[in-house]
Parts: sequence; structure tokens; C-alpha cells
Amino acid sequence: MKVLISGTSGLLGRRLTDHFASQQADAIPIVRVLSDKASQSGAAWNPQSGWFDLEAMEGSDVFIHLAGENIGAGRWTAARKERIRMSRVKKTTQLTTALAQLQSPPKHFLCASGTGFYGDSGSQPRPEDALAGNGFLASVCVDWEKAALQATVAGIHTHLLRFGMILDPAGGALRKMLLPFRLGIGGRIGSGKQFFPWIAAPEVPHIIDFLLQQPSTVSGPINVVAPQAITNTEFTQILARHLRRPAFFPVPGLVVRTIFGEMGQEMLLSGCRAVPQALANRAYPFRYPTLDACLQAILPRHWTGTDKPLNRYRADTPPMNGEFWPQFGGAKKGAEVIFLIGASLTLRRVFHWWYSYSPVWRQPDHWSQTENKND
Repeated sequence: MKVLISGTSGLLGRRLTDHFASQQADAIPIVRVLSDKASQSGAAWNPQSGWFDLEAMEGSDVFIHLAGENIGAGRWTAARKERIRMSRVKKTTQLTTALAQLQSPPKHFLCASGTGFYGDSGSQPRPEDALAGNGFLASVCVDWEKAALQATVAGIHTHLLRFGMILDPAGGALRKMLLPFRLGIGGRIGSGKQFFPWIAAPEVPHIIDFLLQQPSTVSGPINVVAPQAITNTEFTQILARHLRRPAFFPVPGLVVRTIFGEMGQEMLLSGCRAVPQALANRAYPFRYPTLDACLQAILPRHWTGTDKPLNRYRADTPPMNGEFWPQFGGAKKGAEVIFLIGASLTLRRVFHWWYSYSPVWRQPDHWSQTENKND
């Protein structure tokens, strides 16, 4: 099987490349180039001119399109919002136009999208046939999916993968959350009532395998989310419990809006209760249906106190060159690791002392500071 994948520099792209390679498939990355020339590293694509190396793309079975500007990299200035939209809508239009020119186009086209399609929809369940919401992300997703569906004109079986938050300690949102949570200073964001659609990173390759095995008549949007719907408060409590840390430091919504602006409002303070109705209708067997199962599988043993291998969360993909602790970005950031160890041990000692001697933590009849704890 020949699989073309764009966005292979990202965490999910690397995981899928390794997954298909382990199945003896020919996984070929889409490589961005600055001139209209073929590349030895993969199928070349010049985003500036819209040129594709069509010869290298001929005869593929699957095209998985993941490329796009990082939406969580910073405040949404006017320039960043334009890059986010162009990297998805314009580039996807270029791609579907190129696919239609192939003599032997791929049988399957899987294009990334997101649960941001539904906007801030509160606690109402949102299956795939729900209407689009309001906001910047929703409008981008609508236009993005319209561009992707142009592939159906060429007779290509097309899926729109509406991803929830992809949880992987090696990158993405979870990696950013781990440092404060491991230091015991994590907490809910805003009211904490916003729903938090999520999916375990190791689940995604299996979902894609499942979709590729479905009849060609099955297409359209797929909510790539776990069946367990949780709020931000519930997520905070479960993550803190697995890391064996308190989570007493909520982040007020005003602070989020002040620091991150529109991006913070849409990505952190808003929520939607996306449900995997399409996968449920096809009886997909989730491997990580609950957040407990997900975190138990992906977090290292020395963080959670379980007896699984230290590298369990990367067991299904080989480590990247130069990485000894992927969740910290490799050996070049060794100083950060040393700082984290020292800070964590220091705070843990302070917290233990506080817990042992402060009357705040005791029942009213045990407030004596001279209590003998061995009695």
C-alpha cells in the first residue's frame, strides 16, 4: 500500500508515518520545496506556486492531509489568523486540484479538521450531522472542509477528520500542561464547565485503519474523539490524580482573555461536547475509551506509580533521533530537565513539610503542633 502524508513534521504525522511503515506500507511524506523541482525525500510540493510532483503522487492508495499552521502557538493577530486560514483553505484547494489531475488518484483522501467546527456549543451533544457553530475556528473549519470535499469530484473517497484534543506527552497541549501539573500548580481553566473533546494519540492510527477498511460508500465527517465526555474540571482532577499531585491553582477566565485574547476565549474557555457517533454506528472498538485508560497508557511509570514500562507511551513508535525524554523535546533541552527535577523535588519537600506540620490540614481536635505522629 502506498500512503502519502502531509504534515509529517508534526507529532501526529510522525506517528502515522511510523505506524504505516510498521505495516510494511510505503509511507511517503509530502515535502515542501522552494522551487518546482522533485525531491529525493518524498513527493515535492511548492506551496507558493501550488506545484506538486504529480509523478511521485501517482498510484497512491491513501492521502492523509495534516498540514496547517499551528493554531495554539500564540495570540491570534490579524496576520496569524490569515496564515491559519490560508494554510488550511488555500493549501487544501491546491492539493485537491492536484489530486484531480492524477491519472491514478488515491482511493482514499483523509483531511484533518477539528471539533472547533461546532464552536462554543455548551453541554449539548454534537454528532457529525450537527450544524457548524460561530467563531473564527468554526468558520475556518467550514471553509477547510469545503476545500477538502472537492476531492470527491475526482471520485476519491473522502473523510473529514474532526479531531478533538490529541493527548500525547511528547507534544501538543498535554505536553504544555504537564510541567505546571507536575509541579503541583495546575488547575481548571475559567469556570471549568466547558467540555473538553479529546482523543488518545495511540488511538488515531487504529481509527484511520478502521476507516480505510470501510466500504467506499462511507464518507464524510468523522468526530475523532473518545466516547467519554468530560469537562475541563474533570480533566484537571483526573490528570492531577494520575500524576499524584494537587491541582489547587485555577486560572481565571479574565487572565486567559488578557494573555491570549481571542485564541484563549475560543480554545481554552469555550467547549463543545462532540460525540463519535459515526464511529459508534460502525461499532469501532475504542482502545482508550476513558481518560483514565488513556493516561494510564501514555504517561511514564515513574510519574504515575504504575508498573508499566517507562517508555510505554512511545512503545508503538520508535524514538526520534536525539530524544532521550521526548516530552521535553530531546537532549538539547537537558537544562530544562535538570531544572524540573530540582524544582519538583524542592516543592515536594516543602509540600510534605506543610502537610505534616500545618494545622490547616488537620481535623479540629488535632491542631496541636507538638502532636507525636508515631502514637
